[in-house]
Amino acid sequence: MERILGALVTLGAACWLCVYPVLLVAAGLGLLIFVPQGNELLEATARHDQLGFKLVFHASVAAWALSAWYCSRVLLQRRFAGRFASSVLESEDRFVVWVRVWLPRLRRARRC
Repeated sequence: MERILGALVTLGAACWLCVYPVLLVAAGLGLLIFVPQGNELLEATARHDQLGFKLVFHASVAAWALSAWYCSRVLLQRRFAGRFASSVLESEDRFVVWVRVWLPRLRRARRC
């Protein structure tokens, strides 16, 4: 039970450190889904077969996803001091190292 609790604390610390990229993606998705102009953009992308329009839209979404992924990756690789320090993520435990390396990659794979 202690290992499971430790793993949950590690995942929580990593997600808290990456809260800004995650919120950025969630806010953007909210704008696309709940704002009428965002809905119009999604519908226009689905309806029109113009290559240029689709290319610009998909390139923008890919740049957005890659920037959130890279930001999460950099945040989990760095060691912070002061208010942003996390003793849980400072450990060299195998699971902590796995979370720091693979969590941003797993988030990106789910989005794509």
